[in-house]
Amino acid sequence: MSLDSSFTGQCYLCCKNYSKNGILRHLKACQKKSKKDFSDGFDHTFHLIIEGVYIPAYWLHLKAREDMLLQELDELLRATWMECCGHMSVFKIKGDVFLSEKMLEEMEGLGMDIELGDILKPGLEFTYVYDLGNPTDLFVRVVEETTENFPESFQVLARNNPPDISCDYCGDVAALICSECTGSLGCWFCQDCIDEHDCGNDRFLQVKNSPRIGICQYGQV
Repeated sequence: MSLDSSFTGQCYLCCKNYSKNGILRHLKACQKKSKKDFSDGFDHTFHLIIEGVYIPAYWLHLKAREDMLLQELDELLRATWMECCGHMSVFKIKGDVFLSEKMLEEMEGLGMDIELGDILKPGLEFTYVYDLGNPTDLFVRVVEETTENFPESFQVLARNNPPDISCDYCGDVAALICSECTGSLGCWFCQDCIDEHDCGNDRFLQVKNSPRIGICQYGQV
């Protein structure tokens, strides 16, 4: 589960692009330049790196305050990358399994109503899965814990740029994927080449900047 250095992304603090390998070093310097003074007390925050387990081209740097709930992190991941049909989700952290509300109705386990400060520490690695039937798996690493004035519950620091995906028929930028034959030759299309495919328009999903691309109804047209 190493962090691949061949992909680029944007720092949301300065809006410049950096390699996946170089973004962490940049963020440490960029955050010092962009810090603001707040009158309230100090807060403990975690710097998290989140990436697709099987598609590491999709990654996210996040700063989260220690009193942010695991449920709120689940909601953020759903809104950013995952949500399509309200599926169940699960975090696996240090041997414990934390279940989304839907799963708690059917299975015994720990809920996500727990603060990050109670379970996270620097160097910790854990996983997140959305949709157990057609799963999308994420890998999360806690880079560091800092103390600062941080009034927000969380802040997205950086995110990968959309990977270059070409239409299988003409080579232009792909806008749609066929969910029926995902992963096979001829499943990526630009808007001009959709008539070249035989599966039917109801099988098309939008190409989005997400590791859930082409799965279930994510990006439904």
